[in-house]
Amino acid sequence: MSKKDILQIITSVAIGFLLSGLILIINRSQPKTIMVLNPPPTAPPIMVFISGEVENPDVYALPKGSRLIDLINAAGGLKNLHESPNMNLAAILYDGQHVIIQPQNTHLTVNETNLASESEIKININEATTEELTELPGIGSTKADAIVQYRLTNGPFDEIEDILNVPGIGEYTFELIKDLITINQIY
Repeated sequence: MSKKDILQIITSVAIGFLLSGLILIINRSQPKTIMVLNPPPTAPPIMVFISGEVENPDVYALPKGSRLIDLINAAGGLKNLHESPNMNLAAILYDGQHVIIQPQNTHLTVNETNLASESEIKININEATTEELTELPGIGSTKADAIVQYRLTNGPFDEIEDILNVPGIGEYTFELIKDLITINQIY
C-alpha cells in the first residue's frame, strides 16, 4: 500500500467522522415536539330553579342530562315525604327551567284554573312526539318529523325561537305556534 492510498483512507475516515458529527449536531439542535393530552372538555352545568313543595327552593347547578328526581334530591327532597309529585320524575331537565312542585291535593281558584289550562295547551317541543306536534297549526307530518330529527341531531331547544332553525319552519309558521309551544313543561 502506498502512502497515497493510506492518505486517502485516513481522509475518507476523517470525512466520515465529520459528517456523522454534523448529523448528530443537526439532530440535537431541532426541538422535540412534546404531545400533551388534555382531558376532554366537560359540559357546563345547567341552571334550574325549583320552587314549591321542596325543602330548599333555589337555583341549582346540575350536570347536563340530569333528571327531575336529581333536582328534587338536590333541593333536599319533598316537604311532605309521604306524597310523591304528580309529574314525571324521569323528565330530563334543561338550562333555565323553572320547576314548580305543587301539592297533589291543591284546590285551584278560578284564575289559577285558567292559568293551568293555558299551560296544559302548550306542547313541549323538546319532548313531543311527531303525532303531538302535528296538532299545532301549520305543522304537518313532514314538519313534525323535521322538528324531531332536528332535536335528535342538535339536542334540545334552548328557547322556543330555536324552532326557526328547523328546515321548513319560517316566521309565518312560528307566529302561528309561538303561543302554543314551550320548552319547559314541568309544573
